[in-house]
Amino acid sequence: TFRTRRKRSKPRPLAKQSEGLGRLPARTSSSSGNKTTKKKHNNNTGCCASDLSLKITGALLRDTADGNWKRRSAALDKLKSILDSAPSNIEVFGLDALFSALRARFTDSNANLASQALQLAGQFALKCGENVEKVGRLVLSDCAKHVGDSKRFVREAAFSLISDWGVAVGEAVVLEQFANKFVELATSSSNTSSVGTLCAD
Repeated sequence: TFRTRRKRSKPRPLAKQSEGLGRLPARTSSSSGNKTTKKKHNNNTGCCASDLSLKITGALLRDTADGNWKRRSAALDKLKSILDSAPSNIEVFGLDALFSALRARFTDSNANLASQALQLAGQFALKCGENVEKVGRLVLSDCAKHVGDSKRFVREAAFSLISDWGVAVGEAVVLEQFANKFVELATSSSNTSSVGTLCAD
């Protein structure tokens, strides 16, 4: 006569049912964010510029102006060696004297050394990047005097410098500086022949 009542199970709250599922996407998102940050950090590794000021000593630069052409040649070869062993990004701070020494060799009595100095100035600019203007502002104006040199290989070295400088600081900067220098050369009677030689080429 007695009826047994069955206990009805209470439905599980929806919040608790989805609790475990709700945590999984959160972990995935967090993990993905960590990976992105790490990758970005790795991309910046090794971007610091290398300092060559300790290798390019005052004694070495003085040798570039030595009275003996063999010592000048050896000094330029040493600078070439330092440049070749340097990374692709070098610090410009402290290189003012280097570019001054190279500019002085643009007019070397030995045309081979003049050509080498022009090429070195361009190659150093490539590794210095746009900051090279801070230490080598007069390089382009001095180079302009040699684009009309009587010796072909010196002219080619001058144009090589111009090309490298354009890559380093931008073609617009190079063109502006050369335009100003050519106007100066054209109005100077002592340099008119150089401009005429350039135009003839």
